[in-house]
Amino acid sequence: MFGVLQLKLITGMPWDKAILTGALPFIPLDIVKCLAAAVIAGPINRIFTDNR
Repeated sequence: MFGVLQLKLITGMPWDKAILTGALPFIPLDIVKCLAAAVIAGPINRIFTDNR
């Protein structure tokens, strides 16, 4: 969010272009990382809850 704001203020580009350039390219990888974290969290949670 702050990166898009900085991109808009420094370059003077319109909001829609700043969002498309500064945020949109990162969304697909962020989704993949969230899914990977969800998959990894289950087994890790089981390891820690079994040791109690």
